[in-house]
Amino acid sequence: YSAPTGGYSSPSGSQLRSYGQLLTSELPSIPVSREAGSVAAPDNSDWPVLRLIQQRYLLSAQDDTLYLSDLVAIQSLQWLTQCNASFNEGLIAQPLLIPQRLDIARPHEWLAEYGSWLQKLGLRYNTHKNQQIIIQAVPALLRQTDMASTIPAMLSLLERYPVALSHQEWHSFIATWLKLPGLIPHHYSMDSARSLWLWLQQNVADWQNNTQLMRSVDLTNILEVFSRD
Repeated sequence: YSAPTGGYSSPSGSQLRSYGQLLTSELPSIPVSREAGSVAAPDNSDWPVLRLIQQRYLLSAQDDTLYLSDLVAIQSLQWLTQCNASFNEGLIAQPLLIPQRLDIARPHEWLAEYGSWLQKLGLRYNTHKNQQIIIQAVPALLRQTDMASTIPAMLSLLERYPVALSHQEWHSFIATWLKLPGLIPHHYSMDSARSLWLWLQQNVADWQNNTQLMRSVDLTNILEVFSRD
């Protein structure tokens, strides 16, 4: 309800009844387009999630078969897909609440040469003393890492690539970068596991047959023992 210009007037009875219906009615499900970074969640009743094992592996089931999925592998594939698709606009830089000073063992001239790379990677910084920088913002996948080690490792890897940035070099760098230690988390909550599980089903073709992501659990020997008993 919006009050008319010039002062407040009480809403009518019909307006109050309409407002009450809004409060008690069930909200509709609104799908989000792929362009916005997501899609409506499909009906996954055929693939129920059972439990999280060692905070890394997700146990699910289809009919009478159990499946074990590696969340680290799924997370790596998700980031690889998203980063590869971000060449034009670059990775989003997330500001740090507390800027961090880092020793980078490289002169500021080197940073200037790789400025286009660092801009695309979402790294924002101010130069400090020689071979030191103040990190102001980082890409999301570095946000929860030990930046004192992951950022120098990223710069060391970047040194192997030409200063001129291209699609091919970007894809090669991202694929190698995501394999560096400390970048991909190895512990997940049930909520984050379910999120990755949904992303896998919505975005990866023929994911059921990808043995790098998931494998069936062979229960044959156990069932044979039970049947003999």
